[in-house]
Amino acid sequence: MSLGEEYVWGVKLRLVAPGDVIEPEDHNNVKRLIPLITSNYRARLPPNLLPVVEPYLNKLSDIYRRMRWVARGDDVLSDDFNDRLEACRAILDMEAQLLPYARKGKEEVERVYRAQEMAISGLDEKRFGDWVRARDQFAIAHLLSLVDDFLDKFMASMAIDVALEPYPTYTYELPVWTRLFLKGCYNREVPISSRLFLKGCYSREPPITSRLFLKDSYSREVPISSRLFLKACYNDEVGGV
Repeated sequence: MSLGEEYVWGVKLRLVAPGDVIEPEDHNNVKRLIPLITSNYRARLPPNLLPVVEPYLNKLSDIYRRMRWVARGDDVLSDDFNDRLEACRAILDMEAQLLPYARKGKEEVERVYRAQEMAISGLDEKRFGDWVRARDQFAIAHLLSLVDDFLDKFMASMAIDVALEPYPTYTYELPVWTRLFLKGCYNREVPISSRLFLKGCYSREPPITSRLFLKDSYSREVPISSRLFLKACYNDEVGGV
């Protein structure tokens, strides 16, 4: 009897037990999962980490193209198992490259990684005539069932760090000819005599909660979604209170 099921990005993974019958979905669902792994990593990781994982994502794509779809009655081939095992090892290698970049909560990321590493630590490639045992398939399903958990915890650890890093110093630079009006929770008018600098949203200054209006000769209206810094002529901050 099966030990249960796990769903990873909508794909079912059976946790098989001794005596279970090998089902086509045990192989096919691993193949279905691989494109979801590559797409989620590419979509969720910060751009600066994509070069770190791209070789492993490409390897997973190569394995996906090589894997066959199986149907009930097909022979269980050693190559089928070896493809699944190779995909798991590529995932582990990719996660190992990401571990040094985990920040706060790194111990949770490492805990998931170690559980995956332990799952397949005793597995070897199969040769023609070798048995694929229930514990072999269970180990692969168990590792894959933690792939989304690893990515979630890794991104959570990165989110803390991102929140502390300012965006580039100058996002926009706009000339201002008269006065600046802050139309938000403070409702204050702040005169400036030089230029206006807009910084990223993770600064230490209070937020501007609505819109910024530049009252120049054209009366342009500029939406602001982050925080505001006011710089005087000699670069002294007089920021929005």
